[in-house]
Amino acid sequence: MKKQLLIAAVAATMSSVAMADVAISGAAKFNVKDSVSTYSTDLNVVGKAGATTATYKLKMTAAGFETETATVSTSTNGLSIKAGAWKSGANELDQESTAAVARYSVSSTMGGVKVAITDDSKGADLTVSGSVAGVALSYTDRSDETTELSASASMSGVNVSFNKEEAANGDTNTATTVSTTMNGVTVKYVDINSDTTTVTDGYVTNGTVTDASAFGISTTVAGNTVTLKKTDIDGTTNNKFVITRALNGATFEATYDDNAESLDLELAVKF
Repeated sequence: MKKQLLIAAVAATMSSVAMADVAISGAAKFNVKDSVSTYSTDLNVVGKAGATTATYKLKMTAAGFETETATVSTSTNGLSIKAGAWKSGANELDQESTAAVARYSVSSTMGGVKVAITDDSKGADLTVSGSVAGVALSYTDRSDETTELSASASMSGVNVSFNKEEAANGDTNTATTVSTTMNGVTVKYVDINSDTTTVTDGYVTNGTVTDASAFGISTTVAGNTVTLKKTDIDGTTNNKFVITRALNGATFEATYDDNAESLDLELAVKF
């Protein structure tokens, strides 16, 4: 009898482990720039139970540990609910928030139109998004009386996006991005006009600017991805030359900045 109970207990334990849905992933990178070494690692844990997902992302650098994401997401009766702490996203006009902010979001999609309310300590933001004739549209009314309108579409292999932000005082910031890939060559152009904003992009250097434009071209040569990035920020031009190569499970990248006359070497891995 005891033996049967033991077998039943072991079987129950094995069943609960098999039912658990937990995924662990991460990334690490090591950089050497101007004889200065830096490193960072990310650890992502995602657990699922039915329609509910828990996500946790931890970042570690020489400065210490930082929780970038700690959320629980679920859905019920047509509503999607997300609660916890996470960083706001980034685009050509906005930097990613520097720290995870406690907030919650409730959204629902009706007739192809998604309505979302996100609330934190500063107040609630309302976002309405959808697609019309192949054009993805989004409008956000923030608690600080800032509004943002974005539109994006793909036409004959050309990707076009437009972002516009308008502050409560009337300041307007716009960004237009055009990109395409032809015969293995990827080309991207960004044009930014701003009254006052902090700009961040794969091509634009962070900083408060008035006008900025950027051009990037990338292709593959002998197994290496070669990229040239040219920016013009308030009349200051900068060029970056990047070579990326996939190694055995890792990626090596070398970036030369002609303004700073610096070389940044990076070894990165994802798992």
